[in-house]
Amino acid sequence: MRCLLYIILLSGCWPEVPHNPVVGAPPHVDEAIEICHDLYASQLYDLPPFEGELIWMEGECLEIDLNFAEDLVVDYPDCLDGIYFAEYETAYVLVRTSLANTILSHELIHYWLDVTTGSTDKPHQKDEWWSLVKPANVLIRDMEQYYEDAEEAEDG
Repeated sequence: MRCLLYIILLSGCWPEVPHNPVVGAPPHVDEAIEICHDLYASQLYDLPPFEGELIWMEGECLEIDLNFAEDLVVDYPDCLDGIYFAEYETAYVLVRTSLANTILSHELIHYWLDVTTGSTDKPHQKDEWWSLVKPANVLIRDMEQYYEDAEEAEDG
């Protein structure tokens, strides 16, 4: 999948990609994805496992031209923390101080809506899904705190 993504990027078929530097995934991202999966599946659907692509980037905002996505609904149109491309099942996510402070749980909803319903719900109208973002972030924050406490206990 990653090779296909790079071929598409190099061929210019991608509508527009962020120009931020790509970085490695933050620690415990797989656990955060599992937390989101389990929460969303328990409330909504029997969801398939996450098989999309996450590309982690650094910067204050994604450096991307949003003119190609006129129906994109964002709170701060000049500064995106992440964006999901359904055609490639790929999300670009900015790295923040912690996973709970990223837009990961939000972009995962776009992914699972896409694979289960065929729509990413760009207008964010499926309240039953979007209402789960904050609880997911609380669970992710708890998970991060658990690992931080365990690390401190080992060092102490």
